[in-house]
Amino acid sequence: MLAYGAVLAFSLGWLLASGFVGPALLRRLPAKTHPRLRLALWLGGLYSMVFSTFTSLIATAVILAVGWLGSEHISPGRDNIAYVLLISVLPWVGLAVFAAVVALIITRFEPARDAAKQTTELMQRAGTAAGTFQGVPLQVLELPYLAAALVDINRRPTIVLTSAVQDQLTPAQLDAVYWHEIGHALGQHNGLNRLARVARTFAPRLPLTRDIADAVEQCCEELADRFALKRVDAADLNAAKAKFSF
Repeated sequence: MLAYGAVLAFSLGWLLASGFVGPALLRRLPAKTHPRLRLALWLGGLYSMVFSTFTSLIATAVILAVGWLGSEHISPGRDNIAYVLLISVLPWVGLAVFAAVVALIITRFEPARDAAKQTTELMQRAGTAAGTFQGVPLQVLELPYLAAALVDINRRPTIVLTSAVQDQLTPAQLDAVYWHEIGHALGQHNGLNRLARVARTFAPRLPLTRDIADAVEQCCEELADRFALKRVDAADLNAAKAKFSF
């Protein structure tokens, strides 16, 4: 029992360190330097926090189970009634907590999942296939404003852009947009951003999960820019970014 208590205490301590102290230190890292390192540290902090959470839950469950089984060897009496009542109530408290977590997941994630599904279906219907770029499909939306993004359609990365982008950008600037989005595709940045947004949705008040979505998105944008700059001129990429954000 003492060993499980030590594991629980260490897990809770590590959870607090990852959730509160970690982001305070990560925010001190210089901006726009070592984006891969910053991305690895933020995601490492998230994985560490999730692991410590599961470890805490497992240690708590083991402690409750051991206490429940140990209650058989306790003789009834006024001296032990508090312990017996505590052991009797804790499993039901644990069940209530589990039900609350499941309800929280459903209420917070279902609307986001439905919205993402509707957006994907809308793009499939409204977009027009426009070939491929480096093996990645292109889809054009007939809209009058500038917009471009890498979207997962049927689990396949697709570069979606508006017709205004093709009309108002030069061929060199358009290539810069394409290569930027290819950088996102090769780096699997959509999955990383999705993971960060899920963490923020689940625990929006925890410093780590509150800040990780913006931090991961910034690192992914910097990595995509660096990937594009290996293949296009910086002037073309900067000119495209001056016209709109992508």
